[in-house]
Parts: sequence; C-alpha cells; structure tokens
Amino acid sequence: TRQVFYTGARLGLYDIFTEAAKVPGEKMPFWKTTVCALSAGGIAAVIGNPADLSLIRMQTDSMLPVAERRNYTGVGNAFSSIVRDEGVGGLFKGALP
Repeated sequence: TRQVFYTGARLGLYDIFTEAAKVPGEKMPFWKTTVCALSAGGIAAVIGNPADLSLIRMQTDSMLPVAERRNYTGVGNAFSSIVRDEGVGGLFKGALP
C-alpha cells in the first residue's frame, strides 16, 4: 500500500517537474534534475505518510498492552480509526520534522 502511494506520487511528480523545468532544445542541467528529484521525493513522502503510518500502527498494535490495543482489522480500518480519533492531521504525524 505505502509503496503504491509513494512510488506513484514520486514518479508522477518527477515527470511533471522535469517537463516544467525543460527548455526546448537544451539538455537539462544537473542542478535542475536534482531539484526536480528532491522535490518529487519530498512531496511523495508526505503523500505516502498516511499509508506508512497506518501500516506501522498495525504492526505495533500487537506489542501494546491489551487495554491499549486498537485492534485494527486492516489498512482501511486503521485509516478511519486515525481520522476518527485524531482528525485528518493525525494521518500526517511524523511527516514533518
């Protein structure tokens, strides 16, 4: 799940950014390629964060004391539980420093 969101966003954004940065008839300089790649990767990381957070929460849930477990039944349940309990912003915990 997380790889679908992250990789899809990263590759799609990279294509969009490189097309916008190209000058017809010129080879794109290394610095422009680097800026496009870093921007696409950074934005994709934020886009993929909700899926990553849901999977990590599902994995760590079994390590919590029984009284604190959320008992997620799947990724969709984890998504909806996080939004219900913490708001939409809860999906982006850890996305920013």
